[in-house]
Amino acid sequence: MPFRYTSDKKGTIAVTVTAIEKGAESDMAAFGDKAKGMTPYFIKMKVENVGGTDLSYASLKLDGVLEGGVGTGVILMGDIPGKCERETAPREFTAKGASYETCPLAATKTAPVTGAEFDEGDTYSDSPVVWTS
Repeated sequence: MPFRYTSDKKGTIAVTVTAIEKGAESDMAAFGDKAKGMTPYFIKMKVENVGGTDLSYASLKLDGVLEGGVGTGVILMGDIPGKCERETAPREFTAKGASYETCPLAATKTAPVTGAEFDEGDTYSDSPVVWTS
């Protein structure tokens, strides 16, 4: 699904959510006591540069959503090495057709994560791009 990405760099990318995988509560151990009882979800995606703009080192964040499009209410900073690691665009992400894979992490104590959304910037804050499984 191509959409215009705007941050410190501007360009058009295509994002394909390839999977939303449920992890185990034990995967959250590195986050400490505040993460007890939370189940992680790994939002796996492929990002492609479709505009040919230099977007090297750009960062893209998708948030997990519950059924009905409600956010998880959980903010996570970090990765689960070997299972889900959020990557920025590589240095070579400068030409049309360049791509990379990344994995934003979501977590919840309640219902399962069933989708992902992009809601950053003026264009998408009121009308987010949503992927559902």
